[in-house]
Amino acid sequence: MDEAMIGSLIASTLRVSTPLILCALAGLLSERSGVIDIGLEGKMLFAAFAAGAAGVTFGSTTIALLIAMGTTVLLSWLHGVACVSHRGDQVVSGVAINIIAVGMTAVLGIAWFAQGGQTPPVSNEVRMQALLPGAVAAFQDVPFSLPRTYAAMDALFPGSKFILTVRSEQSWIESIRAFYANPARFERLTQFSEPQKIWLRQISVELRKLAYGSEKVLTSIYLKRFRD
Repeated sequence: MDEAMIGSLIASTLRVSTPLILCALAGLLSERSGVIDIGLEGKMLFAAFAAGAAGVTFGSTTIALLIAMGTTVLLSWLHGVACVSHRGDQVVSGVAINIIAVGMTAVLGIAWFAQGGQTPPVSNEVRMQALLPGAVAAFQDVPFSLPRTYAAMDALFPGSKFILTVRSEQSWIESIRAFYANPARFERLTQFSEPQKIWLRQISVELRKLAYGSEKVLTSIYLKRFRD
């Protein structure tokens, strides 16, 4: 199994397992409160259908999320009324919610969208987006790119072994050229931690010049920084 397949497997596992883990935690909290909630799958299915239908209809992420949460709260309220107020069987009520969710989502999907019980694909504007798009680019080398990081780690963990990977100067220069040649990206990076701001201010002029061919200046900065 190659690295690409392993990475894809890990990403898929995290993506698929997250809602199941959250659902399991909800079931744990429900059981600790005295109610066995077997209908968690039905609530998830109904909420997902409601979010998709609302997203297609209204074109708003906020409205889709609110309707999905409202649907789940309504189903939970019905389960509570049946089990707590009327002392019904909790397992039977949960199974009933699952059956109702499976049936109603298919029927409503056919009636509203005529696509075999499914909702049409929502647009990219409705889909959840990254909260901080520039954070991944800004922190891809943090904290190890900050000055004296290894000295601080050695002080915290005496006797630890560090592996130093050395890349060629030309490889680093080409990477910097591609990364910092965009002024808009550079401006976003200056919003983060103070050590990053100081270092970026020091080399900002050279980084901008690098896009036009002044590799000698930046090479000297690279050597000085990493030899220190």
